[in-house]
This record gives sequence, structure tokens and C-alpha cells, in this order.
Amino acid sequence: MDGDIVATAEQALLTLYQDPDPAHKKQASRWLSKACKHPRAWEMGWQLLQPTRSVESRFFGAKALHLKIGTSWQELSEEARVQLKDQLLQYVAAAAGGETVVLTRLCVVLAALVLQAVPADWTNVVEECCVFFTAAASSIGQMPAMRVLLIFFTVLPEELGTVTLTAGRAPKLRDELFAGSAQVLSLVAQAVACPSLPIAQQGLRCFAAWVELGLPLDELQDHIVMTFQALQNPGLVTFAADALVAVIQQAGSDRHPLTIRGLLSMIVGLRQPYVQAVAAQHENADDVARIVLCMANTHIHRLMDTTNPEEIQTVQALLQFVLDVTNHPGQFPRDETVSDSTVYFWYLFNDELASADLEHVEYYCDSYGGILLPVLEVFLQKCRHPADHQPLDEEELDEFRRYRRDIGDAVMYICNVLKEKCMAKLLQCLQETLSAQPLQWQPLEACLHVIRYAAESVLPEEREFTPAILRIVSQLPEHPTVSRTKYLTIGAFAEWLKFNAGLPSVPGSHDPLLGQLLGVLLRGLGDLPNCSAAATALRDVCEECGDLLVPWVDDVLQFCSQVCQQEGIGEKNRCRIVEALGKVISEAPETKAVEEVYKLLTPCINAISTIAPSPDMSLRQTLLSELRVLKTACFHIEPQMLQAQHPILSALEAVWPALAVILTQRCDDVELVEDTAGCLKNCFRTLDQRFGPLILPFVETISASFARVPNACILTLATQAVIVFAKNDDLQPALLSLLVTLSNCCFQLFEAQVQEHPDVVLQYLNFLHKVVQTNPRLLALDPMLQTRVFQWAISALALPETPTIKQAARFLCFFIRKASAPSTVQIVADNAVVLVDGILRAIGGGVPRSTLDHTSDVLLALKETNPAAAIALVTQLLQQVCWCGFKANNHRCSIQLLDAADAAVGGGGGVVFSFGQKIIKNCSLLCFACVDFLLCLLQCLAGLPNTAGHRGSKEGISHAFCSR
Repeated sequence: MDGDIVATAEQALLTLYQDPDPAHKKQASRWLSKACKHPRAWEMGWQLLQPTRSVESRFFGAKALHLKIGTSWQELSEEARVQLKDQLLQYVAAAAGGETVVLTRLCVVLAALVLQAVPADWTNVVEECCVFFTAAASSIGQMPAMRVLLIFFTVLPEELGTVTLTAGRAPKLRDELFAGSAQVLSLVAQAVACPSLPIAQQGLRCFAAWVELGLPLDELQDHIVMTFQALQNPGLVTFAADALVAVIQQAGSDRHPLTIRGLLSMIVGLRQPYVQAVAAQHENADDVARIVLCMANTHIHRLMDTTNPEEIQTVQALLQFVLDVTNHPGQFPRDETVSDSTVYFWYLFNDELASADLEHVEYYCDSYGGILLPVLEVFLQKCRHPADHQPLDEEELDEFRRYRRDIGDAVMYICNVLKEKCMAKLLQCLQETLSAQPLQWQPLEACLHVIRYAAESVLPEEREFTPAILRIVSQLPEHPTVSRTKYLTIGAFAEWLKFNAGLPSVPGSHDPLLGQLLGVLLRGLGDLPNCSAAATALRDVCEECGDLLVPWVDDVLQFCSQVCQQEGIGEKNRCRIVEALGKVISEAPETKAVEEVYKLLTPCINAISTIAPSPDMSLRQTLLSELRVLKTACFHIEPQMLQAQHPILSALEAVWPALAVILTQRCDDVELVEDTAGCLKNCFRTLDQRFGPLILPFVETISASFARVPNACILTLATQAVIVFAKNDDLQPALLSLLVTLSNCCFQLFEAQVQEHPDVVLQYLNFLHKVVQTNPRLLALDPMLQTRVFQWAISALALPETPTIKQAARFLCFFIRKASAPSTVQIVADNAVVLVDGILRAIGGGVPRSTLDHTSDVLLALKETNPAAAIALVTQLLQQVCWCGFKANNHRCSIQLLDAADAAVGGGGGVVFSFGQKIIKNCSLLCFACVDFLLCLLQCLAGLPNTAGHRGSKEGISHAFCSR
């Protein structure tokens, strides 16, 4: 980089901006980044800033100076700092009439210099800059001078927000800026009143930046009024809106309630101009909407909390204004994009009403609740689909779906507040929509959509309007989009139907409403485009009303079985239907349940049995689909009070040969193996001890599968088997064989590729944990394996993955605490040195801080089982190495740590507390790392609270011991 660095930089910039080759651009960018850090970057920056250079060169020169000021300021002498300031001011003045991008960048450089120089090398920054550029106006012109000042005063507070300052410098810088705020605000007022539009716009930008700096709002009354007046200028609306949003959102705005309420009155006064602007389709209307929504979202809680009639009326006007914005004409998102930002406010507003204190909730609802029904009416309009001849494109449709979901969430809260009034309104809307001529599907579908979300808040006791709505819904004509929403609406009322299933389908009729709605859903299963919605709704209804469906069991089972055999039904829909049938079958008579399970699963079993041995990969997706359907059935079908063999066991016996083929011959296909394992896992959950007849072939199969291709899901299955059959003495040999086989495979795998299989490592540790937790005698049957497992678990504490370390620690804790057999106790004793060594290394920084609680528990478990041995080992090891990570050349550290361990283990709580006080007084004698290590060690040995977050500090030690 030595030589002509300026010429090289210009060539690199030319490459960066004009060379079409991405590789050359990347190389040039890297060189330029290094150049900014070079000692000659000062020289390069000043030369590139010469007026004869290109815009790109001058911009990069300013960037280089910015970086050098931030990184090399301390290297400059006092004289060099003054020279740098004077030279930079001259360059900024010279650029006043030039390109905005270069001038702005130079102002950023000057702002960075201010942040470095204040207060030691520069005071009265604002006044000095105003004097300098005012004097320069005679040569550069008054407007350019004002432009420079405005840009500089805009970027100065912005630059302050981008740097990290020490606790002492931040308030000094802020005080320095606040001292000159009066001059800045005076300049802003002149700029906004200036006939030059760019100057006025920059003035409003500057005002917004200083508001965000934290100027007290009570001192800005005149400027706030000035900003509101700027809204009348079409060229300033966006900038004035940005400034007002900054005022409203200022972090300290809640400390100025009078200013905020005065601001609210001015905002409410914008309603009529806003309505006129919307009618005239002015783009500036969106900026006014931003101001309104910012006020509503930020201060609604404080604004509502008043008993003043005039203030209440003003808040009501604000709510009406927000409603106007919500009701912005046009189809979202094609014609308008502002109404969606109001939905979140209505969510917040209803949450305020619903969560208010008991003494306030009625008052709030009386004062402000009247707006909710009009909001509901607007939502019914806004969530309509567009006309058939004006469809939305794919991107617009995704936005519209999100918009409707957000509206639905807000409707749920509205119904929670209005209760019966909301349902009455929705019933009225539904009736009016159906009576309209000609009948259009868009209003009908929108009404159903809103009713669907309102269902979440309908109380079971509401029987005046909801039954009427559901009766109408059950009789609606078929339409592709309407039918889908109709099915989902029925499903949304599943919980309400659970308590009102006996209501008649027609007043005075003996036919239950539940049966009528069930018939609608069953017919919907045959409507393939809307089968997903019908299946989802049927599943929800069966989930809630399973015990009430007995009169319709035959119809549901027959119809669903037929639908599942149809082509094109889809895997997910079949799974949903099977979920629904699982609830129905669980309530059916035993004989009927067994018969229907066979009928439902036989096609699935036959397909799996046929495809599993086939090498034809084109059938793989079909096999996956059938496995997932079977997995769903095994989870959800749980017949009650069975005297005969469980139908899931019969189905599993029938399909077992095919599953065994998948696990042993196609074990390299991870997705197939995982879905097969999912089936067996669900079978364990459903069958529990009744899985016994298949346990021996099961053990043989998963052992063979894991030996071929180690897979974490196989270890999950093995864990299930150990948990279920832990107390079955007859199966202990089989389970031991499984444990030995899996362990040998794991050890062989871990010796070569432990870092490449973190999922297998974690699941194997979980497997061992469950073995020790539920069946500790199983591992003790093979002492050699028990020793190897214990040693490997100790080594697992050094692995990098946090979940692995935590699981290894859990296993070791259980192993040590469950060690009752003499051979197990001896294993712990023989490996105690290695164990404590590993734990001390972990506490000393060898493991992530989030795992310290778990590794500490291992040492605590060792102390509980044999306190004398624990302290002896800790003492022995601390004499050898300083476990904070340094060699034991600091004798003082070692002595202090030994005393700590002795006090914690042998002295009891009082001695520990006394020792803690001693360390607090003398912790300066310890290296920081040893202090941190000491805190963790005391936590392990004495049960002190975790102080890992207080690294190497007196406060950390004090926190540990004072909490005792």
C-alpha cells in the first residue's frame, strides 16, 4: 500500500463503481477498507477531498477521515487536533454549494470530531459553528451557509446515537449540546419560515433530530405549532409528519402530559382536512394518518385515564379519527396501504378496555366503548375479497390474508368487550347480507370470517344469537370460497357446541343442532378443494364433543372411511380425518371400535406392506404418506375399557414385518426411518405394557438398524422401551442386550466422529439418563459396561454443545446419587479424580456459563454421597493447577481457594459466611479469574446461589454471600 496511495484509491473507486465484474468489485472494496486503516489515511483523505476530484473520491475521502477520527484521535497532539478542526471547518464551508452527498458526509465527519473533542478540546460547539459559518456566508452565500448549519446540526445528534461512550462522557456531551439548543431552535424557526423548500425541509429534519435527543417538550411549544402549520405546505407534509412523530414518540414525552394533550387537540383538528385529502386522493393523507396513529398507539392509555368531559370528548374524536383511517377507501393492499396499520391500535384499545381495573372498566366502556360497533362494521367491509373481475396477484393475496388474520384478532377482543352486542350485530349483518339482491359472495364470506374469530370470545351461556347464526350457517348455499370459511366457522364454535349440543336445529324441532352441523362438515369432506377446511373443523368438533357424538358414530365412521379411500384427498387431510375418527372411536362401543379400527387401517397397512420391500423409489412418497397416517392413528385412537386385544396392537402385528424391513434394509433413508420410529413411539404411548408381545422382535430390529446406521430416533425408541418395561423382570435380559448393543455402537461411533453426530450424542445421554432414573439395576448387570458408560459421560462434559453438557451432568448426578450397589460405588470412587478434574475445568471456564448450574450439581452430588472424599480430591487438585486457567504460580490464589473449599465443605454455613466476609475485604489479593472461579466453586460445595453473572468483582462476591 506504499507508493501513490491516492492514485491507487481513485483506481479502486473506479473499479468499485464502474467495473461490471463482481470479483473485481469485491477486491476493490477490500483494498479500500484496508486503506482507511492505513497510517497514511489522513493524507489520502485530505487529498481526495480536493474540489477537482470526483464525487466518489471526495465521498470516500470524507469516509476515511471519519474512520481515522474515530480510531486515532488519541494519537493526535493538542496542536494537531486544533489544526484538524480548523481545516475540516474550511473544507465543510468550501463544500456548502456542492453535492449534498459529499456535504452531508463531511458534516458527519465534523460531528464525529465534536464527539471526540468535547469537552477537553472544544467547548461552545454550537455557538462557534454558528459564528464560523455565519461569517463564511459573505463568501459562500447566506443560503448555503444556512444549509451547512442545518445539515450539521441534523447529523450531530444522530451521530451521538451511533457511538458508545463512557458513563462519564455521555452526560457531558449531552449537556454541551443542550447548552446550544436555543441557537439551533432559532435556526430551525428561520429555516422553516424560509421560502426555499429544501431549506425548510432540512429545518424540519433538524428539529426532529433534536427532539429525539431529548429536549424538554414543554420548551418546544412554539416549534410544535410551527410544525403543524408546515402541514399546510404540500412540499413539507412528509417532513413535518416525521418531526411530529418524533415529538409524540420521544422517550420523555410521558413527563409532559399537558403538552401531549395540547398536541392531541391540534391532531384532532386535522380530521376534516384529512377526510378532504382522502376524497381528493392526495398522497399527503397517509402522512397525516401516521401522526394520528402514532399518537393513538403511544399515548392511548394515558389519554383515556381522565374524568374531564372535554378531554374525554377529545379522546373520542381521536378514536373517530382512527376509525376514519381504518375506513380508508379502496381494496387493501392494491388501492390503499394505510388501514392495516390501524388494526394493531384497535387490538391495543380493546385490550385496555378488557384489562382495566374493575372500578375503571365500566367507566371506560361507557366513555369509549361506543366506537366498537362502528369499528366492527368497518372491519366487515375491509376484509371482503375483491370483485371477481379484479383479482389480487399472489403477493397482494398474501398481504390480504395477513390483513384479515390481524382483523380477526382485533374482532376477538371486540367481542370480548361487547359480548352479546357483538353477536347481535353479526347476526344482523348475516341476515341483511343474505336478503340483499342480488346476493354477492364477498360480503357473505367476510361476515363469516368475522364470526369465525368472534367465536373465540363467545361464552357458553350465550344462547340468544349464536344458535341463530349457526342455523343460518348450516343452510348456506355452496360456493368455493364461502364454503371454506363456513366450515372453519363451524369448527371455531366447537367449544361452544360442547355445552350447547342439545339445542334444536330449528326452534321447536327435536333434531339437535350439533347433528345438523356435523352433516355439513361430513358433506364438506367430499368437496376436495375445501376438504382441508372441513377436515380441520371436523377434527376440532370431535375433539371437543367426542362424547356427544355417539348417536352419529356410524355415519361419521362410514363417511370418513369412504373419504379416506378417495384419490386426491391428500396426506394432511387424511391425517386430520384420522384424528377426528380417533376421538369418535374412543367413545364407540368396544366391538364397534375394534371393527372400525381394522376397517380404517387395513388399506394403510396393506399399502405399507406392499411398498416397504420394493426398491421402486417412485413409491417412496406414497410410503411416507401411509406411515404418517398410521403414525397419526396410533397416537389418537384410544378405545376405552377394552376386554379384547387392543386394535392398535393387532394393526402393529400386521404391519410389523414391513416396519422391520424399513428399519433394517432402508435404514439409510433418514426420513423413512424417522417416520417409522414415530409410528412405534406413538404405539408405545398408546399401548404401554400391552406392547409386550412385540418387544423381543422390536429389540432385535432396532439393534440391527442402529448397528447399520446410527440414528437418534432409534435411541428415542430405545428410551421408550426402557421406560415402559423398567419393572418387568422377564424382559431385563432383552433390555440389557439392547443397552449393550446400542452402547457399543455409540462408543465405536464417538471414538472416530463424535463432533459429527451431536444429535446421537445427546440422545444417547438421554437414554442413559432414563436407564439410571427408571431402572438403575439394569446398568449394574454389566459392570464393565457401567464403568465405560460412566467414564464416557465424564468426557462428554468437555464437548462443545451446551445441551450435551447439561444432559451429561444430569446423567452423572443420577448415577452418583443412585449408586447403592457396591460395584457402582466402587466405579464412582475409582473415577472420582477424573470426574472432579473435569468439573473443576468446567467451572474454571471450560464450559459455557449457562451450563454451570448443571456441572456444579455433579460436584454437589459427589459431596452429598462422600463429603470427606470430595474435599480431599478438591484439595489435592487445587494444589496442582490454578483452575481459573493459569498455572499454579500464584500461591496466594491457591491458598485462598483451598480455604474456601475447606470452609464450604467442612465448616458449615456460618464458617462459609465468615469466610465470605474475609474474601470481600481482601478480594484485591486475588486475580479476577480466581475470584470468578471461587464463586462458582463455593456454589457447588455450599449450595450458594449462582453468581456466574458477577464475574471478577467485589459486588459479585458480596452478592453471593449476602444472599445467605
